[in-house]
Amino acid sequence: MKEDIFWSFMDYVHQQLDPQHGRAVEATQRRPFENLQRMEPITVFQKTKDALWIDELIEDKRICSYYQPIVSVDNERVNIIGHEILLRGLEDDGTIIPPFKMFEAAQVRNKTFALDRVCRLEAVKNASVIDQQLIFINFIPTAIYNPEHCLASTFALIKELNIKPEQIVDSV
Repeated sequence: MKEDIFWSFMDYVHQQLDPQHGRAVEATQRRPFENLQRMEPITVFQKTKDALWIDELIEDKRICSYYQPIVSVDNERVNIIGHEILLRGLEDDGTIIPPFKMFEAAQVRNKTFALDRVCRLEAVKNASVIDQQLIFINFIPTAIYNPEHCLASTFALIKELNIKPEQIVDSV
């Protein structure tokens, strides 16, 4: 059953039946009976349903940037040497979503790499206003192993926006 139909079914069970008696398992269309031994109460899937909002946030790229100066102090003189680009999600009404909440929802929905990629690309787009200074961009280190979300897209955008690669500092 498709996910949106499952959520409707889950709502029905919660309203009309005892949810503890409803059971389900995640399956693929090609092998729907493969994981029957891992059947769980449908209440287990509530956390996944509650995290659906992260899919839309990723798709709509509802991310904003904040620039945190990175400074050096030399003889009591403060010099800005770069900026760390901090990204926050945005609710529909513009309210800020803390990063831990975004990445927690992304993990539940198995979208961690997709969220990381959107954040990296938005950081690069917003980094184009930083001239001559270092640009610190955070990323998930294991993203380099996932071809769909690897750092190649980040470097391609850096090149496209004519940002000097030597300005970029990857932060983990």
